Amino acid sequence: MKKVNKVIDTVMRFLMAVAMFALIAGGFWQIFSRWILRNPSTFTDEFLRYILIWASMLGSAYCFYKDQHLALDLLKDRTKGAGRII
Repeated sequence: MKKVNKVIDTVMRFLMAVAMFALIAGGFWQIFSRWILRNPSTFTDEFLRYILIWASMLGSAYCFYKDQHLALDLLKDRTKGAGRII
């Protein structure tokens, strides 16, 4: 069972890394084609939206698999005392 869990973990992490790379590459191409080439790419908007949906689904499934909680720690890490508890 540990071997199966390790394979699932590796595959999920790889897919999430590919999805994040696709988001970065697609965003870069959209900016490059719009500002440098002056001819915006027609497919990148839909491509980025599609990949963002899949990246969020894979990430949430991975968090569920790891028995963790999705959270944005930006404010929590910067607050102290009672504000942190709230």
